[in-house]
Amino acid sequence: AGARVADLPDFYHTTGTMEARRSVDLNARAAGQITRLTVEEGDWVEKGQVLLEIDPREQKLLVEEARVKSETAQLELTRMEDMAERGLETDRALEGARQAHQVNEAMLELARVRLSDHFVRAPFSGRVTVRHVELGQTIEMGAATLSLADVNPMQVKLFLPEKIVRRLAVGQPVEVRCDVDLDTVFDS
Repeated sequence: AGARVADLPDFYHTTGTMEARRSVDLNARAAGQITRLTVEEGDWVEKGQVLLEIDPREQKLLVEEARVKSETAQLELTRMEDMAERGLETDRALEGARQAHQVNEAMLELARVRLSDHFVRAPFSGRVTVRHVELGQTIEMGAATLSLADVNPMQVKLFLPEKIVRRLAVGQPVEVRCDVDLDTVFDS
């Protein structure tokens, strides 16, 4: 029998780490008592879903106060514009009413932003990996509340010797097996 040229498969066995494609720690953007906690470790959540609530009652009242002030400033501006058209009000007073209205609109928007800070939402769909807080707990601004990971797809980090890395090419098939289920093969 004659010799023939053929490709020989090359195998290298190593261990690695499976990691989420992205993961984040969700920190509180407001201080206060946690009044609603809607998730547990391991729960799947959707982007934008409210995961927990930090007592928003006081901030809701501040939004209402800012809304009333904004509406009042709008009414005052409308009244000043009517009076200015009839020559009964100065340009300076009219400009002051416009500025007061703009300031009150900005204060209303700020109050709404601060109210939204009382609700921790999922920045992307994923799995809750760690819950750092409990219902009823009082937390400070910046405290870690939950950790979230995007686990679909997962990525594998391998540590290979340089001589092996030089032989790898983009598009080359890779077989990955997980310790918890060695019979399942993930083709990559």
